[in-house]
Amino acid sequence: MERRREQIRQRVPETYGQRNQHMAGVTTALRVLFGGEPGADRDGELLATPDGPVHVLDAYAMANSVLCSRRPGPGREGAPTSTMISNCSPYLRATIKALQPTVIHSQGRAAGSSTHQAVERVVDQVSEIDEHVARVRIGEVEAIWCSLRHPARNWGQLGRPYLHEVAAPALETTRRLALDP
Repeated sequence: MERRREQIRQRVPETYGQRNQHMAGVTTALRVLFGGEPGADRDGELLATPDGPVHVLDAYAMANSVLCSRRPGPGREGAPTSTMISNCSPYLRATIKALQPTVIHSQGRAAGSSTHQAVERVVDQVSEIDEHVARVRIGEVEAIWCSLRHPARNWGQLGRPYLHEVAAPALETTRRLALDP
């Protein structure tokens, strides 16, 4: 865990503008899910706890829906194939069982094979709230699922309309539902 935490820290420079769009999107999503606003200030990424401030990246669990990598070639580089989604579904299901999340936030809602389809494949029961938010049951785990486009292409930059018109409102709805089941 310490080694993985350090890997993530290396990908998340202190200065928001130095982050890649993916990690900028992750920290932005976490800010909103924890009740804050999108922003580039480091202080907005800190959560108040009885033991002092904690960075949002230290207050959540990240898991990949597909556990193998996609080599460059036809299609979108890095995107999972339907075979990868199928083969990794048991592992995603086991990860969700182990973590027992209250919120599942998938980043990669696209046509064809995507993170959205990976989560969709393991869901046993779904009750849609709107286009981006649903109550789901995966095995014994009940959670609020927020499925958004990947921030690297669509909303990792703070000025993008998708962030303010779609992502932030969906994340706020997710937070409200998670806090008031």
